[in-house]
Amino acid sequence: MMKLVRCSHLLNELRMYRKNNNSDIVFSQTDSSDEERNDTNNSEVPEDSESDSDEQCGKKIAVNLCLLGLQVGICSVYYIFVVDHVKEIIDYLFSTDLNRNNLFFIVLPFFILLTSVRSIHVVSWIAFTGNVFVVSAIIIILVQLMFEPHLPLMSLNGITTVKDASVAAGSITYAFVAQGVVLPIENKMRSPQHMIGFCGVISTAVLFVGFLYITTGTLGYITYGDDVRGSITLNLTNSPLDLSVKVMLMLMTYCGYLIQQYPVVEMVNKSIEPYIEEANPTMICAIDFAIRYVNLTLSFSLAFLIPNLRKVIPFVGVTTGMMLSLVFPSLLESIAFFDVWQEKSFYKFLYNTILNIIYIILGLFFLCTGTYSNYKAIS
Repeated sequence: MMKLVRCSHLLNELRMYRKNNNSDIVFSQTDSSDEERNDTNNSEVPEDSESDSDEQCGKKIAVNLCLLGLQVGICSVYYIFVVDHVKEIIDYLFSTDLNRNNLFFIVLPFFILLTSVRSIHVVSWIAFTGNVFVVSAIIIILVQLMFEPHLPLMSLNGITTVKDASVAAGSITYAFVAQGVVLPIENKMRSPQHMIGFCGVISTAVLFVGFLYITTGTLGYITYGDDVRGSITLNLTNSPLDLSVKVMLMLMTYCGYLIQQYPVVEMVNKSIEPYIEEANPTMICAIDFAIRYVNLTLSFSLAFLIPNLRKVIPFVGVTTGMMLSLVFPSLLESIAFFDVWQEKSFYKFLYNTILNIIYIILGLFFLCTGTYSNYKAIS
């Protein structure tokens, strides 16, 4: 994530530099003949710009497809999480056994209502509400896990196989994947410079999330062992306190769906913006809603086809998540900062290049092994 933001800042600086220089060149060449300008515009520029445009378009499509796949996958995870917890809550409160497949369709209208929210201010308040729920729930879970009877450490597996490690890598990557929302949120920030840095938004968020996941995962494993489920809340009892935790996390996930949908809507809207500039406001609004509902349909379909959190989370993380967290950021940083590193020092250039190559190799390794492992698990 830090690599993406740094690349974004550098490219913006280069864009502004070239824009200012081009303006200076235009003003300094006011005495040149119209014939020379026409020859330049009609011969050399189109050929270069067309070839560059085609190359950039191909790279952009690859990254955008991974981003779309990642966000749709995350949305499907959120959908499954809500369905699982709604089923547990309703089954307990009304002593029934709802059909899980039917529940996918029952909660669909609520997601349609949620995805219809367009105001960024309303989105931010919904996200804030979800954060309040998740912090409260995590505190309760951690306190409970600390005082639960724990399994002997000698009875737990300390080493795993390459197959299981690849699946775990997908889950870990999924936990930290936020590439799809970092740049869109940064563009909306009043002070974008606060996104990076030692105490920046990204560093603080990653440290906080890492601490919570490591603590919860460790306590959950020594408490439930191999019986731990796709979500730690599914291992909780139905006591009033545990039930309140499930309700809070279910509401948090429901609210968070809106944030995870936001990058998809922004990306597609930006792509089609040149084609609908002259359309009337009603048509633009209709297209925006269509994009939202198509994303919901895709995430619903994926959730319905793979309705298991322990299978879909590693699958999303090890495919698009691995490409966007290790492979693409390392490639982009190497290309964007190639000249900058060379100008500073050879050792800095060598260090960053080798480090990015290691990231890329790791990403491709886990992509291949993880995809195979998850395919075997799903099939």
